[in-house]
Amino acid sequence: MGHIFRRRDNVPIQIVGVVKDSLYGVTTPLGSPPAPVFYTPVLQYSDSYMSIQVRTEGDLAGLGSAIQQQIHDLDPEIAPIYSLPLSTVVSERALFMPRVTATLSGVFAIIALTLAIIGLYGVVSYTVEIRTRRSASAWLSVRNEAACLE
Repeated sequence: MGHIFRRRDNVPIQIVGVVKDSLYGVTTPLGSPPAPVFYTPVLQYSDSYMSIQVRTEGDLAGLGSAIQQQIHDLDPEIAPIYSLPLSTVVSERALFMPRVTATLSGVFAIIALTLAIIGLYGVVSYTVEIRTRRSASAWLSVRNEAACLE
């Protein structure tokens, strides 16, 4: 506590409290362990985007308006809240890249299977063509020998 460190933008930040490592929204990749997180006071490091994470149990129907009212009661000068994503939305955002990867893998697998089938068809048809020519030439040579013997 009380130590000062600097971020990449060289702004000094004083440590005033410690929290446990946590999963932070959609920036933490799915399945990875919790990463170290630090929070800064708005007056020390103001950013145009801030987020609030709320964990609750029960009915979610009036939760959005209750959160907005509580924030407004704390500080009426805070800009209005534009979105309240539920955990399902956060999960969908976290699963976006794995879904894209799975979809692309499936498309490439179908293309590979199609190319393999076309290649196999080509090899089989070539083999049948060669055997047909050989058997036709063998049949013609037998027929010519029979015609010569008559």
